[in-house]
Amino acid sequence: MAHRVLDAKEVPGLEKNMSVAVYNENKIYIRQHLCKKSDPNAVLLRPGVFPADISPRAVRDRVRELDPDGSLGYSSQRGYKLIEVSGSNSVVKRATFNAQSQVVVKHPNGKFESMTKNASGSEEKYVFVPSSRVHTELTDEQILSGYFLLSTIIGGPPQITAQLIRLRVNMCAFEQRRMCAYPEEMTARKSLAIRQFPGYVKWATTECRLPDSCHIDVCIAFGMPFRELRDDEVECMLSDGDPSYVLKDAMSISDLVNPVHPWAIEETQFVSTAHTMRRFLMSVIENDTDVDEGGLAVMLTAFYRKMEIEYAERLAQCECRCKEEYIAKHSEFK
Repeated sequence: MAHRVLDAKEVPGLEKNMSVAVYNENKIYIRQHLCKKSDPNAVLLRPGVFPADISPRAVRDRVRELDPDGSLGYSSQRGYKLIEVSGSNSVVKRATFNAQSQVVVKHPNGKFESMTKNASGSEEKYVFVPSSRVHTELTDEQILSGYFLLSTIIGGPPQITAQLIRLRVNMCAFEQRRMCAYPEEMTARKSLAIRQFPGYVKWATTECRLPDSCHIDVCIAFGMPFRELRDDEVECMLSDGDPSYVLKDAMSISDLVNPVHPWAIEETQFVSTAHTMRRFLMSVIENDTDVDEGGLAVMLTAFYRKMEIEYAERLAQCECRCKEEYIAKHSEFK
């Protein structure tokens, strides 16, 4: 079953903006799911030029550019960009969608300006639903700093969304924010720094067949230590315009196997062989084995290959289990 996940690289253009027609068919449910009654109506926006994770900071800079002293009435507006997963039909009455948390520029005349580009790179307009329920735990200053990664809400028919939400039990806590049931369910997260095992980067860039979007989840499932980046580190990364911020701290095998706070591991998400690999690394420490990093990298590559299969099979098995349970449940009524 692993083939369902392996080699499933992301294809540009796969993300489909919800059309106005589909929104109008589902707007009562969508607004109930995402908004307060007092929130403004949805609008169609032209995309900007910034990646989603950076666009809140671009909104901050744009408001400052248009209204330096804050006297003209420019501000930020929170809301959701709607991505269509599947449309409604005679059997499924509601569309299934992802609502991606977003911030846009609000002009004094009430119009909105997006700074976020489409993931596909297209110029296609998208439906933006203003909502005051977007990450209420964050102040405007916090959400516009660019230090936080925002959540995505899954909406649609309960029989479909329930299965999708269940899939997240296989994901690390950091990635679960991508699959929220409702706006208030999860708080925003900060980017992670990860201590990668010897040889992992080379293997990941030359051999790994898992989707690129799974990178962080894979690292954590393989047993790698992580911590949240500090605000000053994120600021340095964003100010320099370099998204590949790399920590400069020296580390030993012991740092990888027995991380010290603030470094942590998420053992509940380990694939089976991650435990075996940790025992192997512990034996290297305990026996004071004389092995250089290059030699260790070669030995660990065999573990990476096995864990790759385990990771793919875990996701595929969960998908199959959800489908089988759904079929069994609904066959009772036929």
